[in-house]
Amino acid sequence: MTAYVSELGVEIMDDVPIFRNRSKVLYSKNKLAEDFRTIRETFDKNDTRRLSDMRRSGTVEGDAGGGSVVDQANKMANSADTNKRLRKTYNPVNVASVRGFDEARKAVAKKLEQKPDESVREPVLLTLFKQAAKGGNR
Repeated sequence: MTAYVSELGVEIMDDVPIFRNRSKVLYSKNKLAEDFRTIRETFDKNDTRRLSDMRRSGTVEGDAGGGSVVDQANKMANSADTNKRLRKTYNPVNVASVRGFDEARKAVAKKLEQKPDESVREPVLLTLFKQAAKGGNR
Protein backbone atom coordinates (compact mmCIF):
# COMPACT_ATOMS: atom_id res chain seq x y z
CA MET A 1 0.00 0.00 0.00
CA THR A 2 2.84 2.36 0.82
CA ALA A 3 4.37 1.82 -2.63
CA TYR A 4 0.99 2.31 -4.32
CA VAL A 5 0.31 5.56 -2.48
CA SER A 6 3.81 6.91 -3.14
CA GLU A 7 3.37 6.22 -6.88
CA LEU A 8 0.16 8.23 -6.98
CA GLY A 9 2.08 11.45 -6.54
CA VAL A 10 -0.74 13.00 -4.52
CA GLU A 11 -1.20 13.56 -0.81
CA ILE A 12 -3.84 11.26 0.64
CA MET A 13 -5.90 12.89 3.36
CA ASP A 14 -7.30 10.81 6.25
CA ASP A 15 -10.89 11.08 5.05
CA VAL A 16 -10.29 10.54 1.31
CA PRO A 17 -10.47 7.17 -0.49
CA ILE A 18 -7.09 5.78 -1.51
CA PHE A 19 -7.78 3.85 -4.70
CA ARG A 20 -7.68 5.79 -7.95
CA ASN A 21 -7.92 4.84 -11.60
CA ARG A 22 -5.03 5.10 -14.08
CA SER A 23 -5.79 8.81 -14.54
CA LYS A 24 -5.34 9.24 -10.77
CA VAL A 25 -9.00 10.19 -10.43
CA LEU A 26 -10.95 8.65 -7.54
CA TYR A 27 -12.79 5.51 -8.53
CA SER A 28 -16.54 5.57 -8.68
CA LYS A 29 -18.32 3.05 -6.43
CA ASN A 30 -19.00 0.43 -9.12
CA LYS A 31 -15.97 0.96 -11.36
CA LEU A 32 -13.48 -0.10 -8.68
CA ALA A 33 -15.36 -3.38 -8.15
CA GLU A 34 -15.50 -3.97 -11.92
CA ASP A 35 -11.75 -3.38 -12.32
CA PHE A 36 -11.02 -5.61 -9.33
CA ARG A 37 -13.07 -8.40 -10.94
CA THR A 38 -11.27 -7.98 -14.29
CA ILE A 39 -7.83 -8.14 -12.70
CA ARG A 40 -8.81 -11.06 -10.45
CA GLU A 41 -10.06 -13.09 -13.42
CA THR A 42 -6.84 -12.34 -15.31
CA PHE A 43 -4.93 -14.28 -12.68
CA ASP A 44 -7.45 -17.00 -11.83
CA LYS A 45 -10.75 -17.60 -13.64
CA ASN A 46 -12.01 -19.67 -10.67
CA ASP A 47 -11.32 -16.99 -8.04
CA THR A 48 -14.60 -15.60 -6.70
CA ARG A 49 -13.32 -13.09 -4.15
CA ARG A 50 -14.86 -9.65 -4.18
CA LEU A 51 -13.54 -6.30 -3.12
CA SER A 52 -15.76 -6.52 -0.02
CA ASP A 53 -13.79 -9.61 1.07
CA MET A 54 -10.78 -7.34 1.70
CA ARG A 55 -12.89 -5.17 3.98
CA ARG A 56 -14.27 -8.23 5.73
CA SER A 57 -10.86 -9.77 6.45
CA GLY A 58 -9.60 -6.44 7.80
CA THR A 59 -12.65 -6.20 10.03
CA VAL A 60 -12.18 -9.74 11.33
CA GLU A 61 -8.54 -9.01 12.16
CA GLY A 62 -9.39 -5.72 13.87
CA ASP A 63 -12.18 -7.36 15.86
CA ALA A 64 -9.94 -10.24 16.95
CA GLY A 65 -7.28 -7.72 17.96
CA GLY A 66 -9.69 -5.90 20.26
CA GLY A 67 -10.71 -3.00 18.01
CA SER A 68 -14.07 -1.46 18.88
CA VAL A 69 -17.08 -1.26 16.59
CA VAL A 70 -16.73 2.52 16.61
CA ASP A 71 -13.11 2.18 15.46
CA GLN A 72 -14.30 -0.15 12.68
CA ALA A 73 -16.93 2.34 11.52
CA ASN A 74 -14.38 5.14 11.52
CA LYS A 75 -11.84 3.07 9.59
CA MET A 76 -14.36 1.92 7.01
CA ALA A 77 -16.13 5.29 6.84
CA ASN A 78 -19.53 3.72 7.41
CA SER A 79 -22.10 3.27 10.17
CA ALA A 80 -21.26 -0.29 11.26
CA ASP A 81 -21.36 0.92 14.86
CA THR A 82 -25.09 1.72 14.60
CA ASN A 83 -26.24 -0.46 11.71
CA LYS A 84 -26.70 -4.14 12.66
CA ARG A 85 -27.04 -5.30 9.06
CA LEU A 86 -23.81 -3.63 8.02
CA ARG A 87 -22.01 -4.97 11.08
CA LYS A 88 -23.20 -8.49 10.29
CA THR A 89 -21.98 -8.11 6.70
CA TYR A 90 -18.41 -7.31 7.73
CA ASN A 91 -18.24 -9.14 11.06
CA PRO A 92 -18.91 -12.83 10.56
CA VAL A 93 -18.85 -15.16 13.54
CA ASN A 94 -15.57 -14.78 15.42
CA VAL A 95 -14.33 -18.38 15.53
CA ALA A 96 -11.73 -17.69 18.23
CA SER A 97 -14.42 -16.20 20.47
CA VAL A 98 -16.76 -19.15 19.88
CA ARG A 99 -14.00 -21.65 20.70
CA GLY A 100 -13.07 -19.73 23.84
CA PHE A 101 -16.69 -19.76 24.96
CA ASP A 102 -16.91 -23.52 24.37
CA GLU A 103 -13.77 -24.08 26.45
CA ALA A 104 -15.24 -21.98 29.27
CA ARG A 105 -18.42 -24.08 29.17
CA LYS A 106 -16.41 -27.30 29.33
CA ALA A 107 -14.43 -26.07 32.34
CA VAL A 108 -17.57 -25.12 34.28
CA ALA A 109 -19.41 -28.30 33.26
CA LYS A 110 -16.51 -30.29 34.67
CA LYS A 111 -16.74 -28.38 37.95
CA LEU A 112 -20.47 -29.13 38.02
CA GLU A 113 -19.67 -32.78 37.23
CA GLN A 114 -21.62 -32.76 33.98
CA LYS A 115 -20.86 -33.33 30.35
CA PRO A 116 -21.17 -30.07 28.41
CA ASP A 117 -23.86 -31.47 26.11
CA GLU A 118 -25.93 -32.69 29.10
CA SER A 119 -25.82 -29.31 30.79
CA VAL A 120 -27.78 -27.81 27.93
CA ARG A 121 -30.63 -30.32 28.25
CA GLU A 122 -30.94 -30.85 32.00
CA PRO A 123 -30.96 -28.45 34.92
CA VAL A 124 -27.82 -28.64 37.05
CA LEU A 125 -29.61 -29.84 40.18
CA LEU A 126 -31.36 -32.66 38.33
CA THR A 127 -28.04 -33.89 36.92
CA LEU A 128 -26.39 -33.75 40.34
CA PHE A 129 -29.40 -35.54 41.89
CA LYS A 130 -29.10 -38.34 39.32
CA GLN A 131 -25.40 -38.70 40.09
CA ALA A 132 -26.10 -38.85 43.85
CA ALA A 133 -28.80 -41.50 43.27
CA LYS A 134 -26.24 -43.60 41.40
CA GLY A 135 -23.95 -43.52 44.44
CA GLY A 136 -21.85 -40.50 43.63
CA ASN A 137 -21.19 -38.61 46.83
CA ARG A 138 -19.39 -35.50 45.66
